[in-house]
Amino acid sequence: MQSGKIGYNVATNWRASSIHRTIRKRTRIRKVKESIERLKTEMGEIRKVQNCIRNRQLETKGNIQEIESECSKLRNESKFIHEMSKDTQLRLNLMFKILRAREDNDLAKANDFTRSLRELIAKQNKV
Repeated sequence: MQSGKIGYNVATNWRASSIHRTIRKRTRIRKVKESIERLKTEMGEIRKVQNCIRNRQLETKGNIQEIESECSKLRNESKFIHEMSKDTQLRLNLMFKILRAREDNDLAKANDFTRSLRELIAKQNKV
């Protein structure tokens, strides 16, 4: 009789351990599937964030290009104003020299300065 009980216990133990293995395997599979789903969700969120970052980078690039273009225009305007200022200063200097020469009754110098002023104005008007 003991041999029958021993055999029964072995078979019962084997079935029980087999059921436990199956349960553990199913649990592991369920955990792996849950992990995969969680990772998919996280990857989706990361993708959204990356798209947002990419869009902001494109916006920033466009803004930088606009600023660089505006800076270039301002630089050109500044150069133009500087040139105009130099030309105006030259004309004022010649006018001042004409007035000085007339005050000193040096009409020859006054005529020379007047001619120089006319030439300068004509040259500036051509440009």
